[in-house]
Amino acid sequence: MDQVIQDGLEDQDVVTVAVDPVCLGWIQDKLRLLLYGPSSDWQAWLDKAWQPAAHEQPIAAFLTRLKVCRLLAITYKPDDVNFTMMHELPPKFYRMVYFIKDPTKFITRSNIAQVVQFGVLKAGYLARAVSSASADDAKAPSSDGANDGTAGSMEALLRLVGSVYLPQVINSGSWPDAVRKEFLAYTHRFMANLTEAVHEAQGRTVLYMPAEELAGLSISKAAWDKHLTRRLETTLIYWTRQITNVLNRQDCSDSGQQAGPLVEIEFWRSRSLDLSGIRAQLEGRQVADMVAVLSLAGSSYLAPFLQLKELIQHEAVAAQDNVRFLTCLEEPCKQLSKACPLEIPGLLPQILDRIRMIWCLSRFYNIPERITSLLKRLSNEVINRCSAALRLGDIFTGDVSGPMDILQQSMAAGAAWKSCYERTAAAVGRHCPRPWDFDMGSLYSYIDAFLQRCRDLLEVCEAQLQFAPSTKLPVFSGTRGPEVERNIADIQVAFQGLVKQLKGLKYDILDIKAIQWYDDFNVFKVGVRDLEVMLENVLELALDTAPSLQGTLELLEGFQLIAKRDAVKRAVQKHVSVFYGKFMGEINAAKKHFDLLRRCPPGSPLLPKYAGAARAAATLLRRLEQTHGVLIAVKPMLPSVPEEADALTAYELTHQSMQQFIVNTHTEWFNTIDNSISKQLQDNLLTQDKADRGLLSMNFNPQLLAMSQEVVHWERLRMAVPYIAMEIQAQREKYRVLRDNMLMVVREYNKVLVALDAEERKLFFDRIRALDRRILPGVSKLNWVADKHALEFYYKEARKHCRIADCSVCEFKTGMTKIDTLCKGIAEGLLINVEKKRLYDHTEFEAVQATHHDMAKKRLIAAHAEIKKTLAEVYTHFEADGEDVQREWVKFTVKVDKKVEDALRHTVKRSLHELSRLLTGDSKTEVLPIFRVTLILERNQHVELRPTIQQLFDMTQKVCRDLVTVVQVVARLAQQATPRQLKELEDRGEPPPSHPQTYHQLISSDEEVTLKTIVQISTGITSVVDPVQACLEHFEKRYKKLWDQDKDAYIRRYEKAQKPLSSYEADVTEYMNKAAEIQMEETTANIKFLFVDCGPLKQTLNMHCELWKAKLTNLLNNLAAAELRNLHEYFRNGLEALSKAPQNLEQLAESVGLHRRLVNEKAKTAASFEPLRDKYRMLERFEVQVPDAQLEQLDKLDLAWARFQVGLDEAAARLERSKDAFRDKVKAMLEAFVRDIATMQEEFVRGAPYDAETTTSRQALAFVTRWNNATTSARHKATEIKSGMDIFSIPQPPYKELVQIEKELELLDKMWSLVAEWEGTYSGWKDGLFKDLKVVLHEPAGNKTLPLLVEATSDIAMCAQYKHARIPVCKPVQKPLATWRPSVIGFRFCS
Repeated sequence: MDQVIQDGLEDQDVVTVAVDPVCLGWIQDKLRLLLYGPSSDWQAWLDKAWQPAAHEQPIAAFLTRLKVCRLLAITYKPDDVNFTMMHELPPKFYRMVYFIKDPTKFITRSNIAQVVQFGVLKAGYLARAVSSASADDAKAPSSDGANDGTAGSMEALLRLVGSVYLPQVINSGSWPDAVRKEFLAYTHRFMANLTEAVHEAQGRTVLYMPAEELAGLSISKAAWDKHLTRRLETTLIYWTRQITNVLNRQDCSDSGQQAGPLVEIEFWRSRSLDLSGIRAQLEGRQVADMVAVLSLAGSSYLAPFLQLKELIQHEAVAAQDNVRFLTCLEEPCKQLSKACPLEIPGLLPQILDRIRMIWCLSRFYNIPERITSLLKRLSNEVINRCSAALRLGDIFTGDVSGPMDILQQSMAAGAAWKSCYERTAAAVGRHCPRPWDFDMGSLYSYIDAFLQRCRDLLEVCEAQLQFAPSTKLPVFSGTRGPEVERNIADIQVAFQGLVKQLKGLKYDILDIKAIQWYDDFNVFKVGVRDLEVMLENVLELALDTAPSLQGTLELLEGFQLIAKRDAVKRAVQKHVSVFYGKFMGEINAAKKHFDLLRRCPPGSPLLPKYAGAARAAATLLRRLEQTHGVLIAVKPMLPSVPEEADALTAYELTHQSMQQFIVNTHTEWFNTIDNSISKQLQDNLLTQDKADRGLLSMNFNPQLLAMSQEVVHWERLRMAVPYIAMEIQAQREKYRVLRDNMLMVVREYNKVLVALDAEERKLFFDRIRALDRRILPGVSKLNWVADKHALEFYYKEARKHCRIADCSVCEFKTGMTKIDTLCKGIAEGLLINVEKKRLYDHTEFEAVQATHHDMAKKRLIAAHAEIKKTLAEVYTHFEADGEDVQREWVKFTVKVDKKVEDALRHTVKRSLHELSRLLTGDSKTEVLPIFRVTLILERNQHVELRPTIQQLFDMTQKVCRDLVTVVQVVARLAQQATPRQLKELEDRGEPPPSHPQTYHQLISSDEEVTLKTIVQISTGITSVVDPVQACLEHFEKRYKKLWDQDKDAYIRRYEKAQKPLSSYEADVTEYMNKAAEIQMEETTANIKFLFVDCGPLKQTLNMHCELWKAKLTNLLNNLAAAELRNLHEYFRNGLEALSKAPQNLEQLAESVGLHRRLVNEKAKTAASFEPLRDKYRMLERFEVQVPDAQLEQLDKLDLAWARFQVGLDEAAARLERSKDAFRDKVKAMLEAFVRDIATMQEEFVRGAPYDAETTTSRQALAFVTRWNNATTSARHKATEIKSGMDIFSIPQPPYKELVQIEKELELLDKMWSLVAEWEGTYSGWKDGLFKDLKVVLHEPAGNKTLPLLVEATSDIAMCAQYKHARIPVCKPVQKPLATWRPSVIGFRFCS
C-alpha cells in the first residue's frame, strides 16, 4: 500500500525534500499570527493543528525552489482549528499569514530572517505592512524580517504612493538627477511588487505600468536615455516573470492535494478571467509605447516578452473553452460535495459520463494529464465526503456501532467508484478512438489507500467491541472468578492505552498521505494481538483452575459471550473441543470404574456386597448426569465442534448400561434371602476363647448384619425388600442396642485381661476369679431373643464388676508407671553439671560439682521416699489377699528394687561417661574447652600455664570420687520374705535372710561402670600435656629476646654506634611488627578440653615491645632535640661572634674566616634541616609525644635560618667596612716583609758554611739550626700576613728568596750531617787499636756512607749559588774518603 501511495505522489510531481528544522521552526513560530486567543496557547494549538504530511511539502517547496516566491497559511472560518498551507492566493479566506522571499536568493538558516518577509491578512486587508528586503530591492537589510510599520491596507498604500508621493518625486526639480533616477528605479520596483500583491490577493494579475516614464518624450529620444531604458527593461523583466508564473499554473495543485473537482472548475474560471485581463493590458497603448522604445533601443529582453504575449492569446482561448466544458460538471459535483457515503454510488455514473463527454469533445482539456487529474480530484471528493461522515471520536470512546456502518458504506462507495470507472473506461474504449489507458496504480492509489484505512479503522472498532471497558462482562464463578475479572480488567486498561496512543497521534488519521499511520497501526495491531494472547491466557488460567466440568462449561459460556474477534472465538472453540475430550475422558473413566465394579464389587465394611455395588454405579451415573445436564443447558450458546456428537452418543450408551446393572444386582440379592435366617437369633450372647488368655467375643451372626446393611441401602435406592428381611429389620434398633452393650462388656472385660501380663495376673488372681463368675451367664445361658429385663440386668451387672476390676488394675498400673517414671528420672539425672559453652576455673568447677552433688542427693532421697510411698499405696489392694498373692508381692518388690539399682547404676555410668566425653570426646562429639587456663610470664623468665595440668588432674579425680559417693543416700527396697514366712522362720529358730549389699558398694566396685571410665578420664587429662608444652615452647622460641635482653645496655651501645635514621626506623618498625605479630597471635586457643587464655602473656609481650619502641624513640628524640638545640646555638653563636667589631687584623681575619666558614657551611646547614625534620616526622609517625618546646623550636627553625642568613648578609657588609680600614695596613706589612726576606738572603749567603777549610762540622750545623729557626719565624709571619691578604683577596708573593734559603739550608744540613757522622765513625776507627779493627764490619759502613756523600755533593753542585764554591764544598767529603779506601785495602791485604 505504501508503494501505491508513493507511485501516486510521484505521478503528481510531489517530491519530498528534507526541511531544515531551524527554518521550519522559524516559520512555525510565525504561524502564531493565525491564533486569535492568548498567545500563550499558540504552541498547544499548533501541536494539535499541525499535519506534517500536508504542511511540510508546501514549506519545503517554498524554502528550496527559487520559482516559489510565496507561502500562505490560511484559515477559512473564525472557529477553524486547522489551517491550510498553499502557494497561490485563494479566492476567499478568513485569516492568512503570508511569507514572501527574494527569488534570487537561496534560503538558509542564517539568512531566513533577512530574505523572508511575513505578515497577516484578515478578510483581504493588511494587518502588517510588508516589503521585500532582498539585496536587489533594498540596500539596507531589515533587522529580523518582521516589519512593524503603521497598519493600513495595501490597496490604500498603492493609491497613496502612486497618486501622491511618486508624482511629487517625478515632477520635483530640486532633486539631483542621479539621485532622482536611482530613487525612481527602486520606487518602481517596489510599486511593481505592491501592485502584484494587491491584485493577486483579489485573484487577478495586473501589470504595473510606470506611465510617467514616457511622458513628454518621443520614442527616439526615450530610446537614447540609458537610465530610462534600463528602468523599462526592469519593468519588462518583472512583467515577463509575472506572465510566466501565470502561464506555468496549468492546474490547481497549490490548492491542496485533497481538493475536489469543484476546485478544478473554479481554477479554470478564475484563470480564464485572469488571462483575459492580462491580454487586455498587453493590448494597451502604454505597453505598445514601451515595446516601441525597447525595440528601437535593441533590448534583448523584448523578444521573450513578445513570445509570451502571443502565448497569452492562445492560453486565454484554451481557458475559456475549458470553462465551457467543465461547467457541465458543476451541478453533480456540488451534489457530490454534500452527499453522505450512502448516496455517493448513485452520483458517480452521471459525473463519469460527463467526464467521458469532455474527453471526447473538448479541444484543450482532453489530454490524459488533465483528465487523470480530474479523475483523481473526483476520487478525492469521494474520500473527503466519506471522511467527513466518519466521527473518529466515537471510535475512540467505544461507541462504534455508527462508525462501523459509516466505514462499511465508505468501503462500498470506494468499490462503487472503481466499478463505475471501469465501466466508463470500457465504454470509452468501445466508442472513442482514444481509450482511457491511464495508469491504474496512480489513479487508484488514494482510493485504495483510503479503503485500506477504512479496513484498519474497522479493525479498531472490532477491537473496541472486544476489549473496551463498556463491554459487559459475565459473572465468572469459582475461586478464580475475581482473578479472571481482574485480569480482563487489566487487559481492558492496556487496550485503553493503545487507543490513547492512536487518539494522541499528531496527524489526521484519515489523511491518506500520512504514511506513518501504517507504523502506528502496526504497533496497535501488535498490541491487540498481544492482548488477544493475554485473553487466551486468562481463558487457559480460568479453565485450568476450574473445579469440575460443570465449572468449565460455565466459564466457556462466559467467554463465548464476550468473544468478538476471530482469534478469541477460535480459542473458545478450541477449548470447547477440549471440554468434549475431557467429557469423553470422564465417560471412559466412569465406564472403566463401572467395568471394575462389575468384576470386583466393593469390599468396604461400610458397603454391603450387592447394595454397595448398586450404590457405586448410581454414584457414577449421577456424576455423569450432572455434567450432561449443565451441557444441555449451555449447548445453544457454545460453538459447534465435531467432538460433540461422539460425546453425547457415548453418554447415552453408558447411561443405559449403568441403569441396567443396578436392576440386575437388585434381582440377584433378592433371590439370596432365605426364610430360615431368623433361627440364628437363638445363639448365646458371648463366646470365650480359652486358648487366647480367656478373652470374650460377641456371638452375633454376620449374615444378619450383612442383610441389615443391604436392606438399608436398597431402601435408600428405593428398591423392593423381602418380607422376612423387613421383619428382622423392624427389630433392628433393639438388636443394635443389645449388640452395643455386649460389645461394651466384651471390651471392658478384655481390657482388664489385656492390661495384665502373666506375673501381674498372679497378683490379681482373686479378683479375676470373682469377675468370671459374673460373666459366665452370657456365655452359657442367655441368647439374643431372651427376656429384655434379664438381658438388661445381666449386662449392667457385668459392666459394673468389670469397671471395679478395671479401677484396681488402673491404680496398680498408675503406681507402676509412677515408679517407672521415678526410676527413669533417677537414670536420666546427671551427677555432673557442666553447662554448654561455659568455661570454668578449676576451683569454680569443683565448687559447682559439689553444689550439684548436694542437689542430686536431695533429689535421690525424694525419689526413694516417693517410690516407698507408692509401693505402700499399691500394696493396699493386695493386703487382704491370700498367701500366694503375698509371695508374688515379695517378688514384685524385688523387681522394683532391681529397677532402682539399674537406674542408679545408669546415672553413675552416664555421668562418668559424660565427663569422659567432655574431656576426650567420641566419634560423634568434638572435644570442647571447659577449663579456662592462662599463659603467663613468670618471674623466672619462663612461660608457664596456670593452673597446671597436675592441679586439673587432682581436681577431676576428686570430682569422680564424690560423684560415685552420691548414691550412698539411697537404701534398698526389696522385701526378703512375707510376714508368714518370717514367722515360720522365727518359729523354726532360723535367722532371717541377710541384708544385701548397698547400692554404693555394688556400683563403686563395678569395673565396667565405674573403674574403666575413671581410667579413661585420667588418660584424657594427661593427653593434653604435649600440646600445652608445644604452645609454651612456641612463645619461648619466638619472643624470648623481647624480655631476655638488657634494654638499657642495648640502648647505650646503640647510641655510641650513631646508627642512621633508617636503622631507627627499621628497629622501631621491627618491634612494631613484632607487636603486630603478637596481636596476630591467637588470644585464645582451644587445646582439647582446655581454653588457653593467651591475653595476659600477649599483654606482657606487648609491654616489652612498647618499652623497646619507647627507648628507641626516646633516644631518637633526644638526638633530634640535641641537633635542634645545636642548630639554634650555631645560629645564635655565629651571629653573636660576627656582631663584634674587629679591633685588629687578627680579629678581622678571625671574623672574615668565621663569616667565610659560615657562608660555606650554609648548604651543609640547610641540608641538615630535612634529615632533622625526617626524625621528627618519624617520631610523629611512631606516635611519640614530642615536647611542645621542641616542636616550637622546630617550627621556628626556618625563621631562625632566615634571620641567620640576613645576619650573615649584614655581617658581610660590616666586614667589608672593616676591611676597607685595614687594607692599607696589610699592604705596608707585606712590603716590609718582602724587604726583610731579601735582607735575610744576603746575610745567609755571606755567612753560609761553604768553605770546609775554615768551618768545622759543628759550626756548620749550628749555623744551619740558627737559620732554620729564622726561616720558621719568617714563615710564621708570612702566615700572619697571608691571613690579612686573604681578607682583601691580595695574592701572596712566591717568596723566592725564602724558598731558596730553605732549600740551601736543607742541602747544607744534609751534607754537614753526613760529614759529622763520618767524622765520628772514622775517629772511632782511627783512635782505636789496629787489631781491634773489623774490616768486614767497617767496609759496609763506608760503602753505605759513600753513595750518600756522592748524592749530597751532586745536589750541591746543581745549585746555581754553589757553582762558584763547588770545590770548597766538596773538600770535607773528599778528604775522609781518600784516606779511608787505602787503609781498608791495606788492612784487608794484611789480614
